[in-house]
Amino acid sequence: MVTVHIVIINKYLVFETTMVNLVNKIICLSSHNTCIRLCEKEWEAFDEICLNKKIKRKALIEKIKEKKSACMGLTPAIRLFTLLYYKALYNEPAGDVENISLDDLLNYI
Repeated sequence: MVTVHIVIINKYLVFETTMVNLVNKIICLSSHNTCIRLCEKEWEAFDEICLNKKIKRKALIEKIKEKKSACMGLTPAIRLFTLLYYKALYNEPAGDVENISLDDLLNYI
């Protein structure tokens, strides 16, 4: 997979392309294995959320699966949740992860 980064330098758009390493992880959910495919940086960001909020990866994925819209796949729901978390963190005045409620974020997916 190739990603394109758009960078603005001196009012000009510069497009940078980089290869993304996708990583498959098998997670056992509801007694069956589920394959989730994210790029390395997405896994790192998701694992950082788990570390900050003191929750196991599997437990958070189960919560996301439970709360996500029926029309949304699990992998996009994980990506959306991760994006919502970091957006909430960015908007926190002190950048305090303690003020971010996972349950509140789960209501948006």
